[in-house]
Amino acid sequence: MDQIKTGQYIADKRKAQSLTQEQLAEKLGKSRKAVSKWERGVCLPDVSVYTELCDILGITLNEFFAGEDIEPIDVPERSEKNLLGVAIEGETKSGRFKKIAIAIAAVTLILAAALGFVIKKEGYFLSNYLKSVDGSTKEGQMAEMLSDGYPAVYQFHVEKKHTFVEISIHKYIDGVESEESGGDLRHFMEGEKHEGIVALIPDILNDNEVRLIVATNDSRIETGMDIDSELPGGYEDYSTSFTWQPAEIIKVKPDEEIPLGILYVSDDESDIFPGIAESPKSLEDTIRGIKEAGIDYAFLFTVKFGID
Repeated sequence: MDQIKTGQYIADKRKAQSLTQEQLAEKLGKSRKAVSKWERGVCLPDVSVYTELCDILGITLNEFFAGEDIEPIDVPERSEKNLLGVAIEGETKSGRFKKIAIAIAAVTLILAAALGFVIKKEGYFLSNYLKSVDGSTKEGQMAEMLSDGYPAVYQFHVEKKHTFVEISIHKYIDGVESEESGGDLRHFMEGEKHEGIVALIPDILNDNEVRLIVATNDSRIETGMDIDSELPGGYEDYSTSFTWQPAEIIKVKPDEEIPLGILYVSDDESDIFPGIAESPKSLEDTIRGIKEAGIDYAFLFTVKFGID
């Protein structure tokens, strides 16, 4: 996200609305200095004022992130680029904070050694983790723009020994796993470390599909699972529910599948759609919940970081 470009865009749109910096600041409950900093690209507005700011300026949240007007036909593509850019930017900044924290800890040799041992042993923070993105963050808000439900977006950081990341789809009929599958999405990785995102973007109302995305700093791939093609002919007027794991840090082990989200499909509105298991570390618990629910169709999306 280009702060300078976004700041200039805010200034242009403010002037187009015949507002002074003071007037815009008053409407948002902020100071004129804050608005001035936004427009000069010194910093970005707080996430809490994004929606109100866009309403006042007469722009969309997607245009705010892009820093320019977007034609309706370009919205899906630009939204996706903004989402991936913001997510990867957030991960990069997060990495800088981690390095600073480690440097500070090194001042005390004993503490640093103990902390390093624990972190390395558990696989958190420094490497080998998957972290779901909270819906209140910029990444989460961008993901919601791309979907009509609750999207699942996860940031990951794994060691270089991992050579690929793969999203798989497991299909369950009346609680029993089927040999049929909606397909897999595998992305090979090279380099000293691997950082990026995996995302499940449901678009039930428009295209009846779930988009699967894997992106790193230098590349991305995606595919879509068409829901109608996975259901038998004549299966119509169905309802769906998409659930995913709330914000949590998840340990990554080589070739171990981690549940990301579940799409439930039923033609009986009285069915109660259960949520994903509370512990994403236990694939078995998640599968057990699907079997006990016994709903017509369930599609379990999992991710694994493998060694080829």
